[in-house]
Amino acid sequence: MRIATSAALIAALGLAACEKPPAPAPTPGTSEGHPVEISYDCGGGKVLKATYPDARTAVVNYGGQSFSLTLGEAASGSRYVGGGREWWLKTTPTGEVGTLSPSAGGAAAGGPPIATCAKTTNTGSTGTPPAGSDGAATTPVGLTACKSGDLSLKHLSDDAGAGQRHVVYGIINNSSTACSLKGYVTAAWLDANGKPLDGVTVIQSEAGGPVSGPPAEVALQPKARAVFFISYTGIQATDKLCVTSATLQATPPGNSQAIQIADIIAPCTDHITLGPVRADPGDANL
Repeated sequence: MRIATSAALIAALGLAACEKPPAPAPTPGTSEGHPVEISYDCGGGKVLKATYPDARTAVVNYGGQSFSLTLGEAASGSRYVGGGREWWLKTTPTGEVGTLSPSAGGAAAGGPPIATCAKTTNTGSTGTPPAGSDGAATTPVGLTACKSGDLSLKHLSDDAGAGQRHVVYGIINNSSTACSLKGYVTAAWLDANGKPLDGVTVIQSEAGGPVSGPPAEVALQPKARAVFFISYTGIQATDKLCVTSATLQATPPGNSQAIQIADIIAPCTDHITLGPVRADPGDANL
């Protein structure tokens, strides 16, 4: 009788252990349950504040608006989505960078960024910042972020292969002072009527161009240049007609003022892939 009772007790304990919910996952954005608030410098005097109440939530305040976002799928970094917005955090060699963009849903990247922001060194937060953040300064010592008014833009070269078109653009520092750039330009190609190309979305990608990896700080000496790369399909492969641009408007990272140049490209699909600003590779053909 005792043997039967012991067996029943063991079975009951085993069932209870199976039914017990798993322990909650570690909370990367909190310390002992306390929310973390972090400030991010978006350039031009604009600041984004993000609060991380738990491991799966971010509350983002920017431009007088507040968005409550939930952790979603991401190929790298931490991506929070909700309310038609996404907040994507990535760690770079010089610190943590977040991009606020319209959300495309699912795991897809959203539209052109609303703001690209670097975590400030003095976050004023309580507890541990989100995983991957190291609190490093976002510009080289002694350098300030480049300003649109000191920069010019140039279409440097084109290359084609198997229907793909690859274009290199240069960003030239026309001032007498060195400055730095980091992140993605906000780019829009306009048609002859000054309207954005119909049905074409610009998608930012760390793999855009011949060099892959997250955006890195580029120190730009006077009269020197940085580059960024785009690619698109230049052969009509579907019933979608190719569209032709007349102008490129590009806003350097950390700025709100666009630089505009005459620029002709003819994408035949619904997107253009845009890589981050990179150091000039020194190619004599550019």
